[in-house]
Amino acid sequence: MLVAGGFPGDLHQALLRGGLVLGGGLLQLLFFALVQKALYRSQWRLRTGSLKAHLREVVVLFEDRFRLGRYGFYAAAVVALCQTLTGLLDYGHGYWAPMTALLVLKPRLGDTWRRGLGRLGGTLAGCLLAGTVIWLDNTPAVLAAACLLCAAGAYLLQDGRYSLQTLFITGTTVLMVALAGAPEASIARERIGSTLLGGTVALLFLALEAGVARILARFQRRRRLRQANTSKANRAPR
Repeated sequence: MLVAGGFPGDLHQALLRGGLVLGGGLLQLLFFALVQKALYRSQWRLRTGSLKAHLREVVVLFEDRFRLGRYGFYAAAVVALCQTLTGLLDYGHGYWAPMTALLVLKPRLGDTWRRGLGRLGGTLAGCLLAGTVIWLDNTPAVLAAACLLCAAGAYLLQDGRYSLQTLFITGTTVLMVALAGAPEASIARERIGSTLLGGTVALLFLALEAGVARILARFQRRRRLRQANTSKANRAPR
């Protein structure tokens, strides 16, 4: 929705984009299914044990550590604010900022901070990597090969360090734009700026909540202390 909203068009264009996305997804699923069948003939079954375990973790997270309604409010507010700011800044790819915010937004401030730093570092390194490739050789064959290598790296590191995955995703994006003939320098600047904007907004929201929570906790401790002192005074012999 964020990407499509960044490029509004009529119904024909929407159907065309949807068809391309659907075709790419089906081609990807077919490719991985064939590879899996060729490599693991004896395991040609859908295994749901890992999926069930992850779903249980998600349920526990939202029940014990976080409220779904509160997270929904944060997500909506972050997206709205990022969209407004990118509109004011006139970013060509403004949807990158809300996407970054949603990707780095986590229930805990520390987790959001670490993920935000990882995304920023990976984005900077990815822009540097793509810029180096373009500076050395910007012929279509070299750009296409480098783009495919970055895409492969992004897939292989899905379960690895987030900053490295972001590096290859950013490299793929910038190289793909350069391959299409767009100015890669401006795209790199927009991606870095959007990453900073989205990550900052997500951190500010959780930092604000953490500050309010500390103030409320301090107020509650003082109130309990006053109540305890009052109870002791009432029980004291007169």
